[in-house]
Amino acid sequence: MIRWLQAMNLFQRLFLFFLIAILIPLFISSIIIYSRAANSIQDQVGEYLRKNIMVTNLQVDRFLEEYEKITLPLVTDRNVKDFIELGFNQELERYQVYSDIVDNMNRITEQNAAIDLIYIITDEGRSILSEDRYYSPLDPFPVDKVYDELNKIAPDSGKVVFKARKTMDGKIVITFTRKIRGSNFEPRGILGVDLTLSSIEEFWSMANIGEGSDLMILDDEGQVIYHPDSSLFGSYISSKTQAAIEQEQNGSFMSTWDDERMFYYYQTSNLTNWKTVTSVPEKELYEPISGIRVTAFISGGLSLLLASILAFYFTRSIVKPIHLLQHHLKKMEKGIWSKVPEMEGTNEVVSLVRSYNHMIEELTKLIDKVYHAELQNQKAQLKVQEREIEMQKNELQALQSQINPHFLYNTLETMNAYGLIRGSDEISEIAESLAYMFRYSVKNLEVVKLVDELDHIRSYLTIQEHRMRKNFELDVLIHPDFLLKDTVKLSLQPLVENAIEHGMVDGQTAGKITIDAKEENDLFYVIVEDNGAGIASSRLQEIRDFLNATDNDQIMDGASGIGLKNIHRRIQLLFGDNYGLQMESELDKGTRITIKVPSNIISNEM
Repeated sequence: MIRWLQAMNLFQRLFLFFLIAILIPLFISSIIIYSRAANSIQDQVGEYLRKNIMVTNLQVDRFLEEYEKITLPLVTDRNVKDFIELGFNQELERYQVYSDIVDNMNRITEQNAAIDLIYIITDEGRSILSEDRYYSPLDPFPVDKVYDELNKIAPDSGKVVFKARKTMDGKIVITFTRKIRGSNFEPRGILGVDLTLSSIEEFWSMANIGEGSDLMILDDEGQVIYHPDSSLFGSYISSKTQAAIEQEQNGSFMSTWDDERMFYYYQTSNLTNWKTVTSVPEKELYEPISGIRVTAFISGGLSLLLASILAFYFTRSIVKPIHLLQHHLKKMEKGIWSKVPEMEGTNEVVSLVRSYNHMIEELTKLIDKVYHAELQNQKAQLKVQEREIEMQKNELQALQSQINPHFLYNTLETMNAYGLIRGSDEISEIAESLAYMFRYSVKNLEVVKLVDELDHIRSYLTIQEHRMRKNFELDVLIHPDFLLKDTVKLSLQPLVENAIEHGMVDGQTAGKITIDAKEENDLFYVIVEDNGAGIASSRLQEIRDFLNATDNDQIMDGASGIGLKNIHRRIQLLFGDNYGLQMESELDKGTRITIKVPSNIISNEM
């Protein structure tokens, strides 16, 4: 998009921007007008549906409440309580109350055509059905299945619960059920009353919800229990629609049904907790404002045409003088420096032409000045670079001279003590190691082989073991191929010294120091790791900050940080700021210091 815009000339850009400046407000105002009209239609339709659904729900609730009252005497009937409490060995007594219960049931069903079946099922599996049907093994009525189904949904409080279900013969009925209590007020059975769906269906089918709209009834689980299309009974609505309906007792929302956008309004029955849902196709809902949409498109098209004509002529009046200036600038690119003919007026374009002519005059004068200034600048840069190189050499020499002499003094004192107390070969061993260290230290080399650094460390550890009367285990894991790799002289011994003096825990009789090396991505790493006391995280961060500080005057408590800083700066002065020391440590577990240098070093004498 940006490249496409940048490829346009000035005329095209201005023309496009003028169109956008006119089109966007027009588009936004059209959307606002249409949205307000659409919201108004939704509110009106929602209010109309609310009133009609409320009337329908009241009629259905009153109808169900009436039948609940009609069957209520069965729950309190003495014969019913006797029937559910008599044992299996009391067949005669149970049969005596059976006839009275059946007569009572049949009388209720005969007087109320909406009742399809009344039945009582005890918790022991005995049952009584209206229409003179007594439960026996040959009776097809599924007692256990019906009992389990209704017993799960009926509360122990005896409250009536309504449920739509299919009977064994595939007939859809509306069942209301409640639990029957025994003499000890504990639930001992259930009463079920099946109402024909057609008796209630007429209330729903007569609901005045408008042409093209559908009405469906959902139970509290989102299952369809009524729809004009009877094949949808028992199906479930989509999870998205179910989530929208469950948010409130009543409300409206937009959703999709069979790939068609629909406006839904729903209301919840206080008696059954069923939801009456009406759906109106979006195209039917917004039919009254379709004329507004057509009018908006026509007016928008005419406005766009008029805006295009005005933008074209206005843009042309601005761009035409600029084209003349552009022509002379292209000639200047080819070395033809010519002035633009003077224009009359005081507008910005005329001022731009005058500035261009003045620029042509000044450029010629500036060429000579720039040429001489560039020569002087290059000379000055060369002098600065020479000074920087000299400063780096001086700094390198200063850093090399900062090696702590205390180690040599302590070693000489140890040799003297051994000589005074007793003659021993240990003195010879110390002297030999010290002599090697002196010879190695005075070599006029800055880059040495890794194997030389390891020999230097072994001499150092030999002396330290005699001084401190401790054994230090040196574990060299370096692959033989890396022993002849180049590294910085006197870079490993200070790290080992740091591990001994600051890493080993007081009382630790045998410290272990591991040295390893690896090569990755043209970089060579030497790792020195100890099993000592480690460094606290706060102290570790201080050392890292000290190593990476660009201010050479920054002060660090302790000789350890200064020694590490010396090594770090020597490496950076030799190879650059991307190299140096990397430090990791964990308290009570040890410390790891990694030397990072280039993989291929050109050795040279300092």
